[in-house]
Amino acid sequence: MLSTNEYLTRLHQLGKEIKRRCESPTYSPSNDEQARAVLHFLKRASELAQGCFLLGSDGLGTPLFVLMRVLCEDLFISYWVATSATNARTYVEDVRSEWARAMLVSLKKGRAQLVQKSTGKDQTQTVAPDIKKRFVKTRTRIEEIANKTGLGKVYDTVYRFASPEVHGKTFGLPTAVNQAGIRAALPGILSLLRAEILIADNCVAKRTTTPEQILSLLKLDTLAGT
Repeated sequence: MLSTNEYLTRLHQLGKEIKRRCESPTYSPSNDEQARAVLHFLKRASELAQGCFLLGSDGLGTPLFVLMRVLCEDLFISYWVATSATNARTYVEDVRSEWARAMLVSLKKGRAQLVQKSTGKDQTQTVAPDIKKRFVKTRTRIEEIANKTGLGKVYDTVYRFASPEVHGKTFGLPTAVNQAGIRAALPGILSLLRAEILIADNCVAKRTTTPEQILSLLKLDTLAGT
């Protein structure tokens, strides 16, 4: 196993490599919604890589594990989006749905109003049901995405085991806030970032990414079970 500093050096270099891709004309946004969605996640990976590097450098294990889980969730969604244009369209609808859902909560609880400009009248009760009907849909579950795309192993190992740190359910348990915890997280973070690169590269080149390739990158291909 490499030292923490060696892992951090690799992470810094990989972050710069991802940033170069994001700035390359090859990866520039196009009219292809699917490609633009995949690029969105590559840009997130660029920023998350930098964040992980800074946190690891400062020895901050808890937020490092939190970002590792974020990277893992991004991996599930970006791979799902890359597998078909239909999934990409569903993802875009999911984004709109979540924003509409948040807005409707504020409207329902009286924290905001929808006011007609010409009359100044409150139209919340009239418009809100239409917003819900047009934009709010059943949430697409991350576990379902992971299993459908063949990445159930990633969900059950990386995603599940990073979850307690995200939700603060670590009281009385061994903590990630030490060098051993940080050194354990960094290889996983590097692998998740490499998987994002693979997905983006293949999407741009119109190649198919297989779950086996991703599992191999994450060194989970030999893990027993589905």
